[in-house]
Amino acid sequence: MPENLSAQMVQASPPLLEDALAKLFDFTDRKSVVAATLNWVRSTTIAAYHGTRLTAAEVASVRASGLIPLKATARRVRLERALSRHAMWLEASAKLDSTIAACATGREGRLTLAFSRSALTNDYNHYLTHGSEFDQCVAERLLGQEGIQLLATDGNRTLIQVAVPGSTALKAANPYWTPEEIVARGEVPQLAREFLEAWSYCLAHPDRMPGPLGISCDMALDDAVPAGWITSIDTLTG
Repeated sequence: MPENLSAQMVQASPPLLEDALAKLFDFTDRKSVVAATLNWVRSTTIAAYHGTRLTAAEVASVRASGLIPLKATARRVRLERALSRHAMWLEASAKLDSTIAACATGREGRLTLAFSRSALTNDYNHYLTHGSEFDQCVAERLLGQEGIQLLATDGNRTLIQVAVPGSTALKAANPYWTPEEIVARGEVPQLAREFLEAWSYCLAHPDRMPGPLGISCDMALDDAVPAGWITSIDTLTG
């Protein structure tokens, strides 16, 4: 970084995070900055979050065994528990197995973590209010919005914080291309981009620190999150 970078960024005063990153690249060697950031991400541990609805017994299971990727047939217990209170459940349940199979397409074997706690709790909090996207798919197909509403009465809003090794987080945030392939296309890989945008904005506006940022950046994992990676499990109220 040039010694006068901070002064240059303050003088430029970019209004938005993405503008700040573009301006940062004007004043630095883009390739070197991105490479250094990717190396830093790989060398550290990234906080990530998983939002869901869990009973006390399910919380104990997560503490003991960690988070596992979606196994659609295993969700039957929760779905029956939540949806069987509906007056039309006897008729709807005849389609439960076929609906589980249909909603599993593209989701089976996948576990998603959010990079931004603020985004998960404020911007797309339907995981906390109703549970997994898979559960919502099954409930909506079987019972419409009344099924979705029943999911909101089962379990408690639960926010799980996970410490993910940087290399794993980087791969999960960019599941279709390697960071090197993304850089070669003239783009900045996810996670590296989010950190650089926030950092460059803070350089440009040292007296205007941003509050919690609702950053849209997810990590798609194909493997389980070990119990040892879980740093906290909080039951949210409200």
